[in-house]
Amino acid sequence: MTLHAQLKMTVDPLTPKRARVFTTDILRAWGERDLVDDAVLIVSELVTNAFRHGRSRTPEELTGLTGQNTETVTLLLELWPNAVGIHLQDGSSVLPVPRVALDDQENGRGLQIVTALAQSWTAAPVAANGKRITTFLRRDSTPSA
Repeated sequence: MTLHAQLKMTVDPLTPKRARVFTTDILRAWGERDLVDDAVLIVSELVTNAFRHGRSRTPEELTGLTGQNTETVTLLLELWPNAVGIHLQDGSSVLPVPRVALDDQENGRGLQIVTALAQSWTAAPVAANGKRITTFLRRDSTPSA
């Protein structure tokens, strides 16, 4: 049996926090407490990247005449027998490219963190527009108490 939980969020400075809280709550509800820290860190990096780089338009274009931000990202969590899937879809068709950050740089390590924690990750364009990043965390196949 596969479980799914999805959250669609407006892209703003609070989006990473909302995604972390959602991920924590869902994984705890699924009994996957051992994966919460790694999953939350992966989600935080992916959503922060989407906020910084995954927009289809500039912040000025997003608000337009209405003054409302219309750009969204969708976070999907899946519980499989041997893995937790983390999927993030945003509005930019530009695929992520891992960077090598210098020791004194504050940014540029997000995908390195994802690579270190996840069993695997991929990024692919979606038909409508944007892209989907998919990561998997290996889980113990025995139910937790």
